[in-house]
Order: sequence, then structure tokens, then C-alpha cells
Amino acid sequence: MVESKIFSHLSTTTAITVTQSVSSRIYPMWLPQETGFPAISYTRVAGNQQYNLQGYSSMENPLIQIDVWATTYKAAKDISSAVHTAMQAAPGFKAILRDDTDFYEDEIEVYRVSMDFSCWNRE
Repeated sequence: MVESKIFSHLSTTTAITVTQSVSSRIYPMWLPQETGFPAISYTRVAGNQQYNLQGYSSMENPLIQIDVWATTYKAAKDISSAVHTAMQAAPGFKAILRDDTDFYEDEIEVYRVSMDFSCWNRE
């Protein structure tokens, strides 16, 4: 699964964990109730197994959504830029940014940048 590779890569990228102060706040699917900010969540939005004439090719091409959460718009944009750079340089899989969208979450008063990556991974 590419999700474990994404977690491993993002959680060991200093530009995200230290420089952008995310630390270890990188979570699958959603953020825990009492999470501090900034934080990152990731989830598989769609999956796509690749087949050829011999059958399953051991390649997958899922759509992975990565959300960056921060208390300021600037922090959310800076972290999303660091995530984009890290995903492009990831070893072991290829990630292509398909789109990104900015949000403000009124209920919890944080900014969110949501990015969709097309990921190619050999299982």
C-alpha cells in the first residue's frame, strides 16, 4: 500500500516535521479530537489496480488526498508547498499533484489546503 510509504516519507521529511512545525501530527483518514495544529491527514480517495494481458501487474494508481491544517492561511500554504515538494521527490513511488483547494473550517477555526495526488506505486 502506498499509504504506508507516504506516511513514512512525510514523517521523515525535515522540511515538514521540523521547519514547518508539524512534528508527528500526521494521521491517516482524519485528525484525532484533540489534535494540535499544524497537522496533516491523508486518505485514499480512489484506488486503481493496473492489469495487462498477463493479469495483475503489481502496479497501483490510487488517488490520495492530503490535507494540511493550520491556524493561519500562510502556515497552511507554506506547509502544503513543503508537502508538494516532498511528494514530488518521494523515493519508492511517483506522486503527481492533480489539484489543490483552499478552505477555512469555521467550526474549528483553522485553514485547510486539500491536495489530490495521483500516485503510482509498485506493490
